[in-house]
Amino acid sequence: MGFGYDKDRRFVKNAQFNRPPRDQKIGARHDPPGRDMDCPTCGQRFTIPTPRPIRGAMILVALALLIGGASIAVVLDNRARPESEYGRVSRFRAEARADLFKECTNQIVGLSRIIDARIDDVSGSDDPRSWSASVTAEFVNKFGGIERTNLPFEFYTEKLGGNSRVLCVPDFKKLLLEKSAQLQASEGRFKPQ
Repeated sequence: MGFGYDKDRRFVKNAQFNRPPRDQKIGARHDPPGRDMDCPTCGQRFTIPTPRPIRGAMILVALALLIGGASIAVVLDNRARPESEYGRVSRFRAEARADLFKECTNQIVGLSRIIDARIDDVSGSDDPRSWSASVTAEFVNKFGGIERTNLPFEFYTEKLGGNSRVLCVPDFKKLLLEKSAQLQASEGRFKPQ
């Protein structure tokens, strides 16, 4: 049956039900179940049926309570456990990558896109303080043109609530060395002989 009661236990207006025996769909405007009504098609008098409880919905509610209770038990049992070495290194790598992209947006004014971002942990070390990164990115210059830049980064760890997290900053020492090498090379090319 397609009708029932609303949240205040009032009969729902314009409820529809199938009239036995022809299985014809009829709407009962304000008439509550149990009242007699004339069929609008044939004029025969019949009683408006009482809605049956919805068994499927009750089964779904029972399942939801059962599953919900089980998931609450899992959540309550999911106490803080020590992090495994593999889990810690995986988390460090994910944090390093996320912080690298965040720092690119903070350090490169007019960032258009990141072309390449590589984290160098080839040394096999699980210590993020020995990792480095290199980013090649495009940015919009002050004239509206697009330029490329290479920016080196270094990583460090910070304690936060008992756990360490990985952060990065531009490697200014490496930047200065690269700039001084570029200046020396350009001076050598233009030196009078």
